[in-house]
Amino acid sequence: NATKVGNYPYMGNVAMVRVWGKALTEEDVKQMYNVTQNKQVAFTTGGNGYATCCVPFVTSVPNGFTAYVVSEITNTSIVLKEVASSGDILPQGIPVIMKGEARSNFTLSAIDQSTECTNTDLTSLPNYLIGSYCQKTITTGTGFYLKTTGNSMYRAATDYTLPACSCY
Repeated sequence: NATKVGNYPYMGNVAMVRVWGKALTEEDVKQMYNVTQNKQVAFTTGGNGYATCCVPFVTSVPNGFTAYVVSEITNTSIVLKEVASSGDILPQGIPVIMKGEARSNFTLSAIDQSTECTNTDLTSLPNYLIGSYCQKTITTGTGFYLKTTGNSMYRAATDYTLPACSCY
C-alpha cells in the first residue's frame, strides 16, 4: 500500500530502481557511491581473457574487447551472444562478459548519457547474467560464476564472493 508522508509528495521521474534482496551494508553503499562518483571501474581479465562486468553508468567497449551476454542456458552449457565490440556503447546496468587479451587491465568509464546505442538494443535481449554493483556472495549451489582460468561458468560448489561491479 502506498502512503503519503509529509506535505511534499514526490513529483518527477525515477530513472532507475534496484531491488537488493538484502539489507545493504555501509560498505555496500560506500562502494556504490564511490563508483558513481569516480565514474570508472578497473577490471583485469583472467588467464582466459574473460572478465564479468556490470557498471552503473553508460560506457563503451574498450579497444580490443568484445562484450557478450548469456542468451541461453542448457543442461550442460551456456550460450554466449556477442552484443558489442570495440567502441560500441553499453547502457548502464547491463551485465556482460568481456573478452580481450589474457591478464589485461582495462577501465570502463562513464560517457555522456545522451549517446545513443548504435548496436542492438541490449535491454530487450535475453540475458541470464545478473549484475551486482556491490560485492555479492553466491551461496553454494545457487549461482554460476566465471573462473579466471578456462572459459566456462561454474556452479558455486562453496560460497563464492564476487567483486563489486561484476555479474554471475
